[in-house]
Amino acid sequence: MPIKVVHIAGPPGSGKTTLARRLAARRTQGASHHLRLTGGKKAGTTGSAPALRLAIPDDDMDSSTTAAIDPDLVFERLPAEIQRLHRPRSSTLVFVETDAEPHFRHAYSYDVRVFIMPCPNALADVFRSRQQAEAAVRRAMHDTVDFAEEVFGLTRDARLDTPRDSIKRFDPPPVNERDRDVLAFIDGALGSRLAVQFMLQPCYHVLTDSDVVLLNLGVGPDSDAAELCAHRLQALLDRLKREGTRPAWFAACEPADPEDALSMQAVLRIESLIGA
Repeated sequence: MPIKVVHIAGPPGSGKTTLARRLAARRTQGASHHLRLTGGKKAGTTGSAPALRLAIPDDDMDSSTTAAIDPDLVFERLPAEIQRLHRPRSSTLVFVETDAEPHFRHAYSYDVRVFIMPCPNALADVFRSRQQAEAAVRRAMHDTVDFAEEVFGLTRDARLDTPRDSIKRFDPPPVNERDRDVLAFIDGALGSRLAVQFMLQPCYHVLTDSDVVLLNLGVGPDSDAAELCAHRLQALLDRLKREGTRPAWFAACEPADPEDALSMQAVLRIESLIGA
């Protein structure tokens, strides 16, 4: 029988567990498992990359397992942990809940990717300013290390063991030409997904790879920023659609409210992608 894996990513406190439990409660057959990956320092170490800890809620799910995974081993250990939960004689659904760190994003070939976020305090929590986006593009265009960090989320510690001085740097062109190239990159169809990613704060980059994006109206401050954020996110996703890239399905809703029509649409959308 098949195994399906749903990645639910987003900032802390955005409602990821609530969404996973709601989806699990609707299942009528097969097993549901929930792996929640959170960061934490390795015991007895200083200055090292944080260990990843699996902590699984013990209600609404069929199993509860805990494990510690070093970030350097997440690409090996996470698939092994998921496979361990699979029972060949029954269908298995695994919810992998994480924050938005890139190693989680790329550690497994998830069947469905969901990004859920709380209402922001201000638009600057989610979106870069024009100046910030242009500066990020310039850094990435002229330094391969900055490109890897910006586009793929590779931190300085996660790079290949290559001295920074030996990595190719490009001399910036004259100011006018540089600015023209930057604006063309951001506004043009070429590299549209990367252009949208540059417009977002780093912890929101993962939504460009998501199948479903939810703005949780039940979490975070009650302010005009939420409505403005929803309009801007929809505009960015519409841009991807116009330029031939399959964008995420987006809704601003309350996933914890069963009476919320949009949240029900979101649940049904995710279930259709799962094949439930």
